[in-house]
Amino acid sequence: MGPYPADRETRLRILDGIARMSEAPGLDPAIDAMVETAVAVMPCENAAYTEIDPYLGRNLVRSSRHEVTDWAVRRADELKVRLPEHPGIKFRFANPHLPTMRLSDVTDMGDFHRSGLYIDLLRETGSQYQMIMQFGLQPGGPRQQPTYPVAIGLAMNRSGRDFSDRDMAILTSFRHMVMPILMQKRAAHLLALLDRVEMTPELLRLLMGHGLSERQAEVAFWMLKGKSNTDTAAILDIGADTVRHHSMAIFRRLGVDGRLSLQRTIMRSMIDH
Repeated sequence: MGPYPADRETRLRILDGIARMSEAPGLDPAIDAMVETAVAVMPCENAAYTEIDPYLGRNLVRSSRHEVTDWAVRRADELKVRLPEHPGIKFRFANPHLPTMRLSDVTDMGDFHRSGLYIDLLRETGSQYQMIMQFGLQPGGPRQQPTYPVAIGLAMNRSGRDFSDRDMAILTSFRHMVMPILMQKRAAHLLALLDRVEMTPELLRLLMGHGLSERQAEVAFWMLKGKSNTDTAAILDIGADTVRHHSMAIFRRLGVDGRLSLQRTIMRSMIDH
């Protein structure tokens, strides 16, 4: 784990957490296992996974302390409005490729503790120092601009003393191991939602409202369902090459560069609709 290696007990706790995440039956149980593991390897007042995802329609806080989760539910509307003031959020948008962030590295902590955001809201959680393991603003192509915020990530919160460089190194390594599992669980969650979607005249009109022809809308629907070009061709009784040409036209029309971006664009419009 770099210049600050974890001890044997910490490594075993991380490996146990990774196993529990992998075996979790769904996204939320996997998140709970990750939060529990983070607290086990990194002493802190609380760890909280926070996700605001317009594509899945999720506004979620899962903390290692139930009272913090309850607090986030009570103050959800205020948090949604005020979180953009957080210096950590601003830093993440400016530096989306960095996997972890220690708040004291990006802002003066005295100023932060005197800020309206901290006094009005965050002080209630009892935390003074923060370290964030970032998941949401994944590097992508030039068309994949981050939206506020798909997922803030896992925030470790402490009072009394700040996080050390060794803590940062361990959390960065932990993120490297949990990221593939979390992405797989999120993808499975999304596909389960899409699997329940049926083609209706209203959905066809919605897809065509993006500038697609009727046939392109049909192809886009089956792409959303995770079907391959060959499967889509068989379903629509057209050639696989024709499906491929329609796919390229759909990507160009919607300004996306892959199926994941297409799913996000369409899911967002479905939620807004």
